[in-house]
Amino acid sequence: MHQRSEKKRYYELDVLRFFAAFSVVLFHYTFQGYTAGILSEEFSFISQFSRYGYLGVDLFFMISGFVILLSASGKPLFHFATGRAVRLYPTYWFACSLTFLTILVAQSPHYSADLKQYLTNMSMVHEAFQVPSIDGVYWSLFVELRFYALIGILLLLNQMKRIELFLIAWLFAGILSFNGYQHKVIEFFLFPEWSASFIAGSLFYIMQRSGFTLLRIALLITTLVMNLQFSIERQEDIAIFYGQEFNAGVLVSVIFLFYIVFLGVVRNCFGDFRFKWLVALGSITYPLYLIHQVIGYIIIEKLNSYMSPLTVLITVMIGMLAVSWGIARYMEPYLSLQLKTALQRLPALNMALRSSASLYGNLKNVTTKEKKAS
Repeated sequence: MHQRSEKKRYYELDVLRFFAAFSVVLFHYTFQGYTAGILSEEFSFISQFSRYGYLGVDLFFMISGFVILLSASGKPLFHFATGRAVRLYPTYWFACSLTFLTILVAQSPHYSADLKQYLTNMSMVHEAFQVPSIDGVYWSLFVELRFYALIGILLLLNQMKRIELFLIAWLFAGILSFNGYQHKVIEFFLFPEWSASFIAGSLFYIMQRSGFTLLRIALLITTLVMNLQFSIERQEDIAIFYGQEFNAGVLVSVIFLFYIVFLGVVRNCFGDFRFKWLVALGSITYPLYLIHQVIGYIIIEKLNSYMSPLTVLITVMIGMLAVSWGIARYMEPYLSLQLKTALQRLPALNMALRSSASLYGNLKNVTTKEKKAS
C-alpha cells in the first residue's frame, strides 16, 4: 500500500477540481444556455459532448468526500468549522455580490433579484428558507454544507474513529430511500441522492490511509451501483426537461472513469504528477464555478451582437478564467484573512476554540493511554 503524508498535497485533485468546474462551464455555455432559452446560439458540435458536463458536480462531491476527511483528520470541531468557513464564505460573498450587481446593472430579461433575496443568499443556506438562488450553481453549496455538518457532528462527539460505521449507516439510509422508504427530515439531513458520491470519496480516503479490506471494497461497489442508478434516473428527467437525448452508456462510462481515477490516486499511480502550477489551477476552480453562469450568460448575450458566437464563447471563457485567477490570487487571500481575524477576535468563539483544542488533546491522550494499556 502506497501511503503519503497527510500534509502532502494531492496535485491530481487540483486537476480533478479544475476538470469538474470546466465541465460545468462547458455544459452551461454550450448546452444548457441554448436549450433553456437563455442563449441564442447553439454549439451543436460541442454540445454532443458538453451535455454530460453536469456530471462535474458528482465529481466535486467525490472530491469533497476525500478532502473533507483529510481536513477533519486530527482536528477539533471548532478548528474544522472555522477553517471551512474561512475557505468557503469570503469568495462566495464576493461572487454573490458581483452576480447581484451584474443582474441589477444589466437588466437582463432572464434574471432578476432583490435586496432581500441577495442578503438571504449571502448566508448560503437560503434554500432552507425556500429563497431562490441568485445563481443556479449555489444549490450544490448547500449540499456541501450539510455534508460538513455531518462530519462536524462526528467531531463534536469525538467519533471520527468510527467514521466507517457512520458511512455504512449513511449508505444504508440511501439504499432505503432509493427503495421508497423516504422521510422529509432524513431526506434533508442525509440527502441520499448525493450521498453515494460523498461516501465514495470518503472511502477512497480511508483506503489511502489504511488500506483495502473486503468490507471497504464492498461498500465502494455499493456506492458505484447507487451512483449509476441515480445518474440514469436523473438523466431521464434531464432529457425530458431539455428535450434532448442522452446516452446512458456515456453516463455509465463517465461515472466508472471517476472511480478509476480515484483508485489511481489511492494507489499513488500519479506519483510523478507534481507540478506547482497545478496548485494555481486548482485555486481558480471555486471562483470560476461561482461566477461563470449568470454573469457569463449575460456577457455572452451582450457580445453576440458584435462578434461571432464562437469568438464570444472563447472570449468569455478566457475572461472568466482570468477573473477567477484574479479573485483567487488577490481577493480571496485578503477576504479570508479578514474573516479569520474577525473570528479570532470574537471572545466566545476564541474561548470555544481553546476549549475544543484542550478537550480534543485530552481525549486523544486518553485514547493513546488506553491503546497502550491494551
